[in-house]
Amino acid sequence: MNGLRSVLTRVLPLPLLLLLLLLLLAVVPSCHGCPDKCLCFSQTVKCQNQDLDAIPHSLPSHIKSLFVTGNNIPPVDAKVFDNLPNLVRLDLSNNRIQNFSERAFPHNNTLRVLNLSRSFHNYFFTDGVLNGLLSGNLIQLTVLDLSSNDILFPPENVSASLLRLVSLNLQNSSIISILNGTLKAPSLQDLDLRDNSLRNLPATTLAELGLKPGLRLDHMEGYHYRYEINSDPRLANLSINSDA
Repeated sequence: MNGLRSVLTRVLPLPLLLLLLLLLLAVVPSCHGCPDKCLCFSQTVKCQNQDLDAIPHSLPSHIKSLFVTGNNIPPVDAKVFDNLPNLVRLDLSNNRIQNFSERAFPHNNTLRVLNLSRSFHNYFFTDGVLNGLLSGNLIQLTVLDLSSNDILFPPENVSASLLRLVSLNLQNSSIISILNGTLKAPSLQDLDLRDNSLRNLPATTLAELGLKPGLRLDHMEGYHYRYEINSDPRLANLSINSDA
């Protein structure tokens, strides 16, 4: 090792050698403090397709992104993310979640992107899971992916719980209707309802959509909705074309 260090020192200037070492540390997975069956990088941990039945607890506290995808996790327990104060992106897609504790995230969490697609496979548990999730103080969340789940009805408390939500993906989630007030999140700009079983939307819901300048809503089967902005940004036309 000393011989290699001596050779590198003679070949490369010291500042360039230090820069090279820093780059290697940023790219090569870190083993120090990394949970079993996971790969740890500078600010990201990936625990993918490992048949895990729980979210690892011994995660590096400084990470900003966590991917625990393609596993068999039924519960998201209380305080499981308490040691991750800088977590911004969480991907729990392709699991079998049956319970989501409202205390899973710390009170001052900074989570902005949450992917739960392909994670709810039983209507019996879905309402409880979503209620627990939306009671979890996700005040910074801007992107939520709930696509390809068994949902039937989007949770009514989305608008009250996720005040900064910008993008909501509900594609292919077996949705049959949307209750009044569900889509009133003040910051919502992108809503994906494609490939569901919608047959109609209440008049109040349509009015809610019409009050959101810039909202793009596409439901490609059954009905197609598109929001068009006029020259006056306070006014809009909501076109409804039935394919049935």
